[in-house]
Amino acid sequence: SATAQVDSLSKRVKDAEGHIEVIEDKERRFDKLAAAHEVLKEEVVGLQRTREEQAQSIAALTESLRDSGSKSNDLEQKVLNLSIDKDYLERSLKEAQVRADRSETQALQLEDEKRGLERRRSEAVEQLMENQRHAQADYDRRLQEEVGRMRAEAEASTQVAQKAMRDAAERETTTLKELNAEYQRERDHWRLRSEELGSQME
Repeated sequence: SATAQVDSLSKRVKDAEGHIEVIEDKERRFDKLAAAHEVLKEEVVGLQRTREEQAQSIAALTESLRDSGSKSNDLEQKVLNLSIDKDYLERSLKEAQVRADRSETQALQLEDEKRGLERRRSEAVEQLMENQRHAQADYDRRLQEEVGRMRAEAEASTQVAQKAMRDAAERETTTLKELNAEYQRERDHWRLRSEELGSQME
């Protein structure tokens, strides 16, 4: 029936709207992950820059030891400390690089998924608009049908009323004719009766 079709279209519209909300929520989460990935890349760049600076410091201190021709305990300790820091920094950098690589892979996957979500969202929006157009068209059709039905009923009622009025007028005319004929008969009867009485009196 038309009502069932409208209900079905309304449900499809609501389903499409819900699907779009889910897609947009996923897109927001992907944007947050992408932002975290950018932060991680900046961390790797910072560690690489620090590593380069420490390598330069170690090289400078080593050169100073070589130029002085003596073994300064203080310089040796600084070199040792920097070497330890360098080892720690290398490990931290490797770990950060692993995380960055993993994040890069995940970011690429998420980007593919996001493109898929954007495509599905576009399709869902188009479907929503199509459902709304169908719902509006169905509503307009039902409205026209209802207006047509009411107009037909009104015309039928008018015709019935007009026929009833004609029938009543015809009955009234017939009744008046019958009354007039009865009146004529009565008048003729009494006229004849009066003439008869007049003849008898003569």
